[in-house]
Amino acid sequence: MPRFASSPHLGPALGGLALVVAIAALVVTLTRGDPDPDLSKRVVYVSNASAKDDIGDKEIRANCPRGTLLVGGGSAVQHGNEQPSVAMYQGFPVDNGWEVQAHVTDPEEPTDFPRWDLFSIAICLRT
Repeated sequence: MPRFASSPHLGPALGGLALVVAIAALVVTLTRGDPDPDLSKRVVYVSNASAKDDIGDKEIRANCPRGTLLVGGGSAVQHGNEQPSVAMYQGFPVDNGWEVQAHVTDPEEPTDFPRWDLFSIAICLRT
């Protein structure tokens, strides 16, 4: 998780996701009737990363822990300073987790594709 947390590309995306999670948590809280919703203690972020290698197709899932409910998810590709041709083609909920799939596309010029890894991020809410 340290590489994910320090990524300069994810700051704005996580801010938007945090807003969505806050709204979802408020809806759940109001429907449950909790008198004091402390969202900072109820939101859980879980991430999982694939191996960092040059495999062309990857998929990875981050699962919410027991006692939580998936409310959203995201993904990231970490590849250093190279310009990889990676297409993130699916991100979807599966069994209270967030699964993502990506693959290497054909670059315009033949090159050795760098090592890369795929992250899945699940945003969970304690119920």
